Amino acid sequence: MSARNFFICIFFATLIFTSSAASPCKERSIYKLLIIAPKKFCPLLKPLVAHKERVGIPTKLVSLEKVYDEMFWYGRDEPEKIKYFIKFAIERWGIKYVLLVGDYKKIPVRYVYNSFNYSFFPEERFISELYYADIYDKYGRFSSWDTNNNGVYGEWFGKEAEDKNIDLYPDVYVGRLACRNSFEVAVMVDKIIKYETRTYGSKWFRRFVVVGGDTYPECLNPKWKGYEGEENTLKAIKNMTGFEPIKLWTSDGSLKGPIDVIRAINRGCG
Repeated sequence: MSARNFFICIFFATLIFTSSAASPCKERSIYKLLIIAPKKFCPLLKPLVAHKERVGIPTKLVSLEKVYDEMFWYGRDEPEKIKYFIKFAIERWGIKYVLLVGDYKKIPVRYVYNSFNYSFFPEERFISELYYADIYDKYGRFSSWDTNNNGVYGEWFGKEAEDKNIDLYPDVYVGRLACRNSFEVAVMVDKIIKYETRTYGSKWFRRFVVVGGDTYPECLNPKWKGYEGEENTLKAIKNMTGFEPIKLWTSDGSLKGPIDVIRAINRGCG
């Protein structure tokens, strides 16, 4: 696996969220998985749709262009139109899973904002795919993540959200294949199908690679003690019983750079 494809896989894996809210769809589920992709990627995704259908996951493939067309009267910008379409898919088809295919240039991301005083946070804003998963607010209404309508999403000041009523609970599982071109789409489709049909039972399948370090360095804030990233990997290991953890940590020198991660993955992990 090349470094480029590895990081596409990692990006996809890190953007999967656990759904914790029941779908409001009262009709019998028609589809379970919704795939949204630019029109030029759709023919390359048909083998993935067929594969998912074979394993019992009814799948709906919709082009991004069709999403924008059908949501013409909904949403202030392209990300909100996509989010409204996901809401539509939940309520009409009973969708539980959403796969976005395309990098940030192909399918837009939503940036959310940290504290107004950016000196406390090293990042003024960051990408959050949870935006596409958190469809409803705590009252069951569409959650725009911009309740004060100032065009700044997910604002957070101190201990309280500036944009009220955001519950941050995902209503669907959302992932992204951050593919830049047709070649990468074809590669990822092939890898997914092979992984889901050929890898179970392999000797390396029970290996579990975790990567972590000091996410929030103390040099930026003396109150940020410890290695937060590594502590999170321990939680993941606790949940993945039956797997052999391969820990790559900055604290013990096992993680010095991307090549360490690539080598660990290339040795095999499920």
